[in-house]
Amino acid sequence: MANIVRLILFDFLRLITLAMIIAWLLFYLINRILVANIFAYSAEFGFGFYVLTGALTLLTGLAAVLSQTINAARAIPVDSLRYE
Repeated sequence: MANIVRLILFDFLRLITLAMIIAWLLFYLINRILVANIFAYSAEFGFGFYVLTGALTLLTGLAAVLSQTINAARAIPVDSLRYE
């Protein structure tokens, strides 16, 4: 069961990390280009903001994927095939 959980978890964490990097770049570009030119005052986001959002995103994704993976690994395939 541990191998199944680890394989699925690493695959999803890799996808979550890729999505975070893309989102960070888009947010940074939109914040620098559009918001600075439209509004007189704009908020400056430091490196800590990106680290905090990344950590919260990874923890949320980890919890969601881990719970579903453990439920799927504990399931008995015969029970689900019996009702199909």
